[in-house]
Amino acid sequence: MKNAILRYNELLAFGYEHLDMTHLQEVTNERQAEKAYFHMAAIGEGGVRMLSRLKRIDFTGVSFPSPGKASVRTREVWDFVYHDMKSGAKMEEERDFGYLMTYTLEEEGGRWLITDSVAAGEEKKTRKEGRR
Repeated sequence: MKNAILRYNELLAFGYEHLDMTHLQEVTNERQAEKAYFHMAAIGEGGVRMLSRLKRIDFTGVSFPSPGKASVRTREVWDFVYHDMKSGAKMEEERDFGYLMTYTLEEEGGRWLITDSVAAGEEKKTRKEGRR
C-alpha cells in the first residue's frame, strides 16, 4: 500500500507537469485517474500549468474497514509552482504546503489500487488550484 501511494504521488506530479494523467492508472482505478484529470484540466483552462513536488510524506495510520479494502492516512508537505502555459513565466509559488490525506485502496488481482484520495484537512490555506 505504501508503495502504491508513493508511486501515485510521483505519477500525479508528473501528470500535472506534462498535462497527462493516463499513467495514474498504473496504481489507481479509472475513476480516480479521471478525478485527477478533471482537476488538471480545470487548472489548464485558466492557462496555468502546475508543477508540484512532494517534499515529505509521513504515514500516520491505516485501517481495514472490510476485507480487501484499506484506508491510509498521511501527512504530506508539497511545493507548488504555477506557470503561464503560453509564456512559461512563473506566476505564483506555494512552499511547504501541508496536507492531511486519506487514501482508500482496494486489493485487486493481488495488488493494491487507490480508489479515492481526499484531503482530510489542510495545515495552512493556499489558492484553490493547489488543492487536490
